[in-house]
Amino acid sequence: MNPTPKLTLIGAGPGDPELITLKGMNALAKAKVLLYDALVNPKLLEFSPPGIPKIYVGKRRAQHTYTQDQINSLIVDLAFTHGNVVRLKGGDPFVFGRGQEELQYAAQFNIETEYIPGISSSISVPGLQGIPLTHRGTSESFWVITGTTSAGELSQDVYKAVESDATVVILMGVSRLAEIVELYRKNNKSETPVALIQNGSLPNEKIALGTINTIEIIAEDKQIQAPAVIVIGEVVRLHPQFHTQAGKSNNLFPVFIKLEKFQVLIVGGGPIALEKITAVLSNSPGTRVALIAENILPEITTLAQKFPNVQIQQKKFQESDLEGKDFIISAANDKKLSEEITYMAKARKILINVADTPDLCDFYLSSIVKKGDLKIAISTNGKSPTMAKRVKE
Repeated sequence: MNPTPKLTLIGAGPGDPELITLKGMNALAKAKVLLYDALVNPKLLEFSPPGIPKIYVGKRRAQHTYTQDQINSLIVDLAFTHGNVVRLKGGDPFVFGRGQEELQYAAQFNIETEYIPGISSSISVPGLQGIPLTHRGTSESFWVITGTTSAGELSQDVYKAVESDATVVILMGVSRLAEIVELYRKNNKSETPVALIQNGSLPNEKIALGTINTIEIIAEDKQIQAPAVIVIGEVVRLHPQFHTQAGKSNNLFPVFIKLEKFQVLIVGGGPIALEKITAVLSNSPGTRVALIAENILPEITTLAQKFPNVQIQQKKFQESDLEGKDFIISAANDKKLSEEITYMAKARKILINVADTPDLCDFYLSSIVKKGDLKIAISTNGKSPTMAKRVKE
Protein backbone atom coordinates (compact mmCIF):
# COMPACT_ATOMS: atom_id res chain seq x y z
CA MET A 1 0.00 0.00 0.00
CA ASN A 2 1.43 3.35 -1.03
CA PRO A 3 1.82 5.88 1.79
CA THR A 4 -0.30 9.03 1.76
CA PRO A 5 1.99 11.88 0.70
CA LYS A 6 2.11 14.86 3.02
CA LEU A 7 4.34 17.83 3.78
CA THR A 8 4.36 19.19 7.33
CA LEU A 9 6.18 22.53 7.63
CA ILE A 10 7.28 23.26 11.21
CA GLY A 11 8.92 26.35 12.69
CA ALA A 12 11.61 25.28 15.18
CA GLY A 13 11.93 28.66 16.92
CA PRO A 14 15.04 30.79 17.46
CA GLY A 15 17.40 28.05 18.66
CA ASP A 16 16.57 27.00 22.21
CA PRO A 17 14.94 23.57 21.72
CA GLU A 18 12.38 24.36 24.43
CA LEU A 19 11.01 27.21 22.32
CA ILE A 20 9.43 24.98 19.69
CA THR A 21 5.64 24.88 20.07
CA LEU A 22 3.87 21.89 21.58
CA LYS A 23 2.02 21.37 18.29
CA GLY A 24 5.34 21.41 16.45
CA MET A 25 6.80 18.85 18.85
CA ASN A 26 3.81 16.53 18.42
CA ALA A 27 4.02 16.80 14.61
CA LEU A 28 7.75 16.09 14.71
CA ALA A 29 7.03 12.80 16.45
CA LYS A 30 4.86 11.69 13.47
CA ALA A 31 7.50 12.24 10.79
CA LYS A 32 8.30 9.48 8.29
CA VAL A 33 11.26 11.45 6.98
CA LEU A 34 12.85 14.64 8.29
CA LEU A 35 14.45 17.49 6.34
CA TYR A 36 16.10 20.07 8.59
CA ASP A 37 17.89 23.41 8.21
CA ALA A 38 21.15 24.90 9.47
CA LEU A 39 19.51 26.95 12.25
CA VAL A 40 17.65 23.98 13.75
CA ASN A 41 18.96 22.87 17.14
CA PRO A 42 20.26 19.28 16.73
CA LYS A 43 18.57 18.31 20.01
CA LEU A 44 15.20 18.57 18.27
CA LEU A 45 16.12 15.68 15.97
CA GLU A 46 15.93 13.40 19.00
CA PHE A 47 12.15 13.96 19.16
CA SER A 48 11.55 12.50 15.71
CA PRO A 49 10.99 8.73 15.43
CA PRO A 50 14.20 6.67 15.60
CA GLY A 51 15.36 5.08 12.38
CA ILE A 52 13.68 7.47 9.95
CA PRO A 53 15.80 9.27 7.31
CA LYS A 54 17.05 12.62 8.68
CA ILE A 55 18.50 14.75 5.92
CA TYR A 56 20.37 18.01 6.42
CA VAL A 57 19.41 20.50 3.71
CA GLY A 58 20.68 23.64 5.44
CA LYS A 59 21.86 26.73 3.63
CA ARG A 60 24.53 29.06 4.99
CA ARG A 61 26.03 32.10 3.30
CA ALA A 62 27.93 30.79 0.24
CA GLN A 63 27.43 27.21 1.50
CA HIS A 64 24.35 25.45 0.13
CA THR A 65 23.99 21.71 0.70
CA TYR A 66 21.02 21.74 -1.65
CA THR A 67 19.61 24.49 -3.86
CA GLN A 68 16.01 25.51 -3.23
CA ASP A 69 14.90 23.75 -6.42
CA GLN A 70 16.61 20.57 -5.26
CA ILE A 71 14.91 20.81 -1.86
CA ASN A 72 11.51 21.23 -3.53
CA SER A 73 12.08 18.13 -5.68
CA LEU A 74 13.35 16.17 -2.69
CA ILE A 75 10.20 16.98 -0.71
CA VAL A 76 7.96 15.70 -3.49
CA ASP A 77 9.97 12.53 -4.11
CA LEU A 78 10.13 11.63 -0.42
CA ALA A 79 6.45 12.41 0.15
CA PHE A 80 5.46 9.80 -2.45
CA THR A 81 7.94 7.19 -1.22
CA HIS A 82 7.74 7.71 2.56
CA GLY A 83 4.51 9.59 3.30
CA ASN A 84 4.70 12.40 5.86
CA VAL A 85 7.73 14.59 5.14
CA VAL A 86 8.45 16.93 8.05
CA ARG A 87 10.29 20.06 7.00
CA LEU A 88 11.88 21.61 10.10
CA LYS A 89 13.06 25.20 9.67
CA GLY A 90 14.58 27.66 12.14
CA GLY A 91 12.44 30.51 13.48
CA ASP A 92 9.18 30.77 11.58
CA PRO A 93 9.15 29.33 8.02
CA PHE A 94 7.11 32.28 6.74
CA VAL A 95 9.69 34.89 7.87
CA PHE A 96 12.40 34.74 5.18
CA GLY A 97 12.22 30.96 5.35
CA ARG A 98 10.80 30.23 1.86
CA GLY A 99 8.17 28.14 3.58
CA GLN A 100 5.35 29.25 1.29
CA GLU A 101 7.41 28.34 -1.79
CA GLU A 102 7.79 24.78 -0.55
CA LEU A 103 4.09 24.43 0.31
CA GLN A 104 3.05 25.75 -3.09
CA TYR A 105 5.41 23.43 -4.93
CA ALA A 106 4.14 20.39 -3.03
CA ALA A 107 0.51 21.41 -3.62
CA GLN A 108 1.10 21.28 -7.39
CA PHE A 109 1.46 17.51 -7.01
CA ASN A 110 -1.72 17.22 -4.91
CA ILE A 111 0.33 16.60 -1.79
CA GLU A 112 -1.45 17.44 1.46
CA THR A 113 0.29 20.27 3.32
CA GLU A 114 0.26 21.59 6.88
CA TYR A 115 1.94 24.68 8.32
CA ILE A 116 2.83 24.90 12.02
CA PRO A 117 4.13 28.36 13.00
CA GLY A 118 7.35 28.87 14.91
CA ILE A 119 8.59 31.66 17.17
CA SER A 120 10.44 34.08 14.92
CA SER A 121 13.93 35.17 15.94
CA SER A 122 13.05 38.68 14.78
CA ILE A 123 10.81 39.14 17.83
CA SER A 124 11.99 36.57 20.36
CA VAL A 125 15.76 37.14 20.24
CA PRO A 126 15.56 40.88 21.06
CA GLY A 127 12.85 40.14 23.63
CA LEU A 128 14.98 37.57 25.44
CA GLN A 129 17.64 40.27 25.75
CA GLY A 130 15.18 42.72 27.30
CA ILE A 131 14.62 44.70 24.09
CA PRO A 132 10.93 45.10 23.17
CA LEU A 133 10.30 45.96 19.54
CA THR A 134 7.53 48.36 20.56
CA HIS A 135 7.32 50.45 23.71
CA ARG A 136 4.84 53.12 24.67
CA GLY A 137 6.30 56.54 23.97
CA THR A 138 9.35 55.10 22.20
CA SER A 139 8.32 52.99 19.21
CA GLU A 140 4.87 52.43 17.74
CA SER A 141 5.84 49.87 15.08
CA PHE A 142 8.66 47.74 13.74
CA TRP A 143 10.08 46.60 10.43
CA VAL A 144 11.53 43.13 9.83
CA ILE A 145 13.84 43.18 6.83
CA THR A 146 16.25 40.76 5.20
CA GLY A 147 19.75 42.16 5.13
CA THR A 148 20.73 40.43 1.91
CA THR A 149 18.43 39.81 -1.05
CA SER A 150 18.60 36.82 -3.40
CA ALA A 151 20.70 39.02 -5.68
CA GLY A 152 23.25 39.45 -2.89
CA GLU A 153 22.45 43.13 -2.33
CA LEU A 154 21.22 45.16 0.63
CA SER A 155 17.41 45.21 0.66
CA GLN A 156 15.87 48.40 -0.72
CA ASP A 157 13.48 48.35 2.23
CA VAL A 158 16.37 49.34 4.49
CA TYR A 159 16.64 52.60 2.54
CA LYS A 160 12.97 53.26 3.34
CA ALA A 161 13.10 52.08 6.95
CA VAL A 162 15.95 54.44 7.84
CA GLU A 163 13.58 57.38 7.32
CA SER A 164 11.16 56.00 9.91
CA ASP A 165 11.23 56.21 13.71
CA ALA A 166 10.10 52.58 13.89
CA THR A 167 12.28 49.83 15.29
CA VAL A 168 14.16 48.09 12.48
CA VAL A 169 15.08 44.41 12.78
CA ILE A 170 17.43 43.08 10.12
CA LEU A 171 17.98 39.36 9.67
CA MET A 172 20.93 37.94 7.74
CA GLY A 173 22.56 41.36 7.68
CA VAL A 174 25.87 41.04 9.57
CA SER A 175 27.86 40.99 6.34
CA ARG A 176 26.11 44.24 5.32
CA LEU A 177 26.70 46.05 8.62
CA ALA A 178 29.07 48.63 7.10
CA GLU A 179 26.50 49.54 4.41
CA ILE A 180 23.71 49.79 6.97
CA VAL A 181 25.80 52.02 9.23
CA GLU A 182 26.75 54.32 6.35
CA LEU A 183 23.10 54.61 5.29
CA TYR A 184 22.04 55.70 8.80
CA ARG A 185 24.91 58.17 8.99
CA LYS A 186 23.85 59.78 5.73
CA ASN A 187 20.39 60.23 7.25
CA ASN A 188 21.84 62.05 10.30
CA LYS A 189 21.10 59.15 12.65
CA SER A 190 24.61 58.49 13.94
CA GLU A 191 23.48 58.32 17.59
CA THR A 192 20.71 55.78 16.97
CA PRO A 193 21.13 52.78 19.32
CA VAL A 194 21.99 49.40 17.79
CA ALA A 195 22.15 45.83 19.10
CA LEU A 196 23.73 42.82 17.40
CA ILE A 197 22.66 39.52 18.97
CA GLN A 198 24.49 36.37 17.90
CA ASN A 199 23.15 32.84 18.55
CA GLY A 200 20.05 34.24 20.24
CA SER A 201 18.42 32.05 22.94
CA LEU A 202 21.41 29.66 23.01
CA PRO A 203 24.02 29.21 25.79
CA ASN A 204 26.72 30.76 23.56
CA GLU A 205 24.66 33.89 22.88
CA LYS A 206 26.64 37.12 22.49
CA ILE A 207 25.51 40.73 22.21
CA ALA A 208 27.11 43.97 21.08
CA LEU A 209 25.44 47.23 22.12
CA GLY A 210 26.32 50.64 20.72
CA THR A 211 25.21 53.38 18.40
CA ILE A 212 25.48 53.73 14.64
CA ASN A 213 28.77 55.56 15.24
CA THR A 214 30.31 52.85 17.43
CA ILE A 215 28.65 49.52 16.63
CA GLU A 216 31.14 48.37 13.98
CA ILE A 217 34.09 48.65 16.33
CA ILE A 218 32.19 47.16 19.28
CA ALA A 219 30.96 44.24 17.14
CA GLU A 220 34.51 43.62 15.95
CA ASP A 221 35.82 43.79 19.50
CA LYS A 222 33.23 41.24 20.66
CA GLN A 223 33.77 39.11 17.53
CA ILE A 224 30.10 39.06 16.52
CA GLN A 225 29.45 36.75 13.56
CA ALA A 226 26.46 35.26 11.76
CA PRO A 227 23.87 34.14 12.61
CA ALA A 228 22.97 37.39 14.33
CA VAL A 229 19.94 39.65 14.58
CA ILE A 230 20.43 43.40 14.13
CA VAL A 231 18.07 45.69 16.07
CA ILE A 232 18.13 49.44 15.35
CA GLY A 233 16.07 51.99 17.24
CA GLU A 234 15.50 53.77 20.53
CA VAL A 235 14.10 50.62 22.16
CA VAL A 236 17.67 49.28 22.30
CA ARG A 237 18.32 51.77 25.11
CA LEU A 238 15.95 49.68 27.25
CA HIS A 239 18.50 46.86 27.38
CA PRO A 240 19.72 46.71 31.01
CA GLN A 241 23.38 46.93 29.97
CA PHE A 242 23.09 49.48 27.19
CA HIS A 243 24.45 52.47 29.07
CA THR A 244 27.49 50.57 30.35
CA GLN A 245 28.33 48.42 27.32
CA ALA A 246 27.63 51.20 24.81
CA GLY A 247 29.78 53.60 26.76
CA LYS A 248 26.98 56.08 27.43
CA SER A 249 27.59 56.20 31.17
CA ASN A 250 31.34 56.48 31.58
CA ASN A 251 31.79 57.63 35.19
CA LEU A 252 35.59 57.46 35.18
CA PHE A 253 37.40 60.51 36.55
CA PRO A 254 40.50 61.10 34.41
CA VAL A 255 43.72 61.96 36.25
CA PHE A 256 47.43 61.98 35.42
CA ILE A 257 49.54 60.39 38.16
CA LYS A 258 53.19 61.03 38.97
CA LEU A 259 53.80 57.32 39.03
CA GLU A 260 57.51 57.72 39.81
CA LYS A 261 56.52 58.53 43.40
CA PHE A 262 54.91 55.12 43.86
CA GLN A 263 55.71 51.42 43.78
CA VAL A 264 54.00 49.22 41.20
CA LEU A 265 53.62 45.45 41.28
CA ILE A 266 52.97 43.52 38.06
CA VAL A 267 51.96 39.87 38.41
CA GLY A 268 52.51 37.85 35.24
CA GLY A 269 55.29 37.24 32.78
CA GLY A 270 53.57 36.71 29.42
CA PRO A 271 52.67 38.96 26.46
CA ILE A 272 50.08 40.94 28.44
CA ALA A 273 52.58 41.60 31.23
CA LEU A 274 55.09 42.78 28.61
CA GLU A 275 52.47 45.17 27.23
CA LYS A 276 51.70 46.55 30.71
CA ILE A 277 55.29 47.04 31.87
CA THR A 278 56.15 48.67 28.54
CA ALA A 279 53.26 51.10 28.96
CA VAL A 280 54.32 52.00 32.50
CA LEU A 281 58.00 52.53 31.67
CA SER A 282 57.42 54.38 28.41
CA ASN A 283 55.32 56.96 30.27
CA SER A 284 57.10 56.99 33.65
CA PRO A 285 60.57 55.49 33.18
CA GLY A 286 61.56 56.19 36.81
CA THR A 287 58.71 54.21 38.36
CA ARG A 288 59.75 51.49 40.80
CA VAL A 289 58.35 48.30 39.34
CA ALA A 290 58.41 44.75 40.72
CA LEU A 291 57.37 41.98 38.33
CA ILE A 292 56.65 38.49 39.67
CA ALA A 293 55.87 35.37 37.67
CA GLU A 294 56.89 31.73 37.48
CA ASN A 295 57.48 32.00 33.73
CA ILE A 296 58.86 35.24 32.26
CA LEU A 297 59.35 36.17 28.61
CA PRO A 298 62.93 36.94 27.60
CA GLU A 299 61.70 40.28 26.22
CA ILE A 300 60.65 41.33 29.72
CA THR A 301 64.05 40.41 31.15
CA THR A 302 65.80 42.33 28.38
CA LEU A 303 63.61 45.39 28.99
CA ALA A 304 64.18 45.27 32.77
CA GLN A 305 67.95 45.34 32.28
CA LYS A 306 67.64 48.88 30.90
CA PHE A 307 65.90 50.16 34.05
CA PRO A 308 67.67 49.87 37.43
CA ASN A 309 64.34 50.66 39.15
CA VAL A 310 62.78 47.42 37.84
CA GLN A 311 63.06 44.16 39.77
CA ILE A 312 62.21 40.81 38.20
CA GLN A 313 61.45 37.81 40.42
CA GLN A 314 60.82 34.44 38.82
CA LYS A 315 58.72 32.77 41.49
CA LYS A 316 55.17 32.01 42.58
CA PHE A 317 53.13 34.97 43.81
CA GLN A 318 52.63 35.26 47.58
CA GLU A 319 50.50 37.64 49.60
CA SER A 320 53.65 39.10 51.20
CA ASP A 321 54.58 40.46 47.75
CA LEU A 322 51.94 43.17 48.27
CA GLU A 323 53.92 44.78 51.08
CA GLY A 324 54.84 48.37 50.28
CA LYS A 325 53.04 48.42 46.93
CA ASP A 326 50.78 51.32 45.87
CA PHE A 327 49.42 49.99 42.58
CA ILE A 328 48.95 46.43 41.30
CA ILE A 329 48.59 45.25 37.71
CA SER A 330 47.49 41.62 37.42
CA ALA A 331 48.48 40.28 34.00
CA ALA A 332 48.51 36.62 35.04
CA ASN A 333 46.93 34.13 32.69
CA ASP A 334 45.05 32.67 35.64
CA LYS A 335 41.56 33.95 36.40
CA LYS A 336 41.42 32.40 39.87
CA LEU A 337 44.77 33.92 40.83
CA SER A 338 43.69 37.34 39.60
CA GLU A 339 40.53 37.13 41.70
CA GLU A 340 42.56 36.17 44.78
CA ILE A 341 44.99 39.06 44.22
CA THR A 342 42.04 41.45 43.81
CA TYR A 343 40.59 40.31 47.16
CA MET A 344 43.95 40.77 48.88
CA ALA A 345 44.49 44.19 47.29
CA LYS A 346 41.09 45.52 48.30
CA ALA A 347 41.62 44.30 51.86
CA ARG A 348 44.81 46.38 51.95
CA LYS A 349 43.21 49.33 50.08
CA ILE A 350 45.67 48.99 47.19
CA LEU A 351 44.37 50.01 43.75
CA ILE A 352 44.42 47.20 41.19
CA ASN A 353 44.06 46.72 37.43
CA VAL A 354 43.19 43.23 36.19
CA ALA A 355 43.89 42.72 32.49
CA ASP A 356 40.80 41.99 30.36
CA THR A 357 38.52 41.95 33.43
CA PRO A 358 36.95 45.44 33.81
CA ASP A 359 34.69 44.41 36.70
CA LEU A 360 37.75 43.76 38.91
CA CYS A 361 39.55 46.98 38.02
CA ASP A 362 39.92 50.10 40.17
CA PHE A 363 41.63 51.88 37.30
CA TYR A 364 42.30 51.35 33.59
CA LEU A 365 45.46 51.80 31.55
CA SER A 366 44.65 54.12 28.67
CA SER A 367 45.84 54.30 25.09
CA ILE A 368 48.29 57.20 25.06
CA VAL A 369 49.16 59.82 22.46
CA LYS A 370 52.27 61.95 23.16
CA LYS A 371 53.45 65.04 21.29
CA GLY A 372 56.13 66.78 23.29
CA ASP A 373 54.54 68.09 26.49
CA LEU A 374 51.08 67.18 25.19
CA LYS A 375 49.77 63.84 26.42
CA ILE A 376 46.29 62.52 25.63
CA ALA A 377 44.85 59.46 27.40
CA ILE A 378 42.00 57.55 25.72
CA SER A 379 39.66 55.21 27.57
CA THR A 380 36.44 53.39 26.65
CA ASN A 381 35.54 52.50 30.25
CA GLY A 382 37.14 49.10 29.72
CA LYS A 383 34.51 48.13 27.16
CA SER A 384 36.40 48.31 23.87
CA PRO A 385 40.22 48.38 23.80
CA THR A 386 40.03 48.10 20.00
CA MET A 387 38.11 51.37 19.80
CA ALA A 388 40.65 53.14 22.04
CA LYS A 389 43.50 51.99 19.80
CA ARG A 390 41.69 53.21 16.69
CA VAL A 391 41.04 56.61 18.21
CA LYS A 392 44.72 56.78 19.11
CA GLU A 393 45.66 56.03 15.49
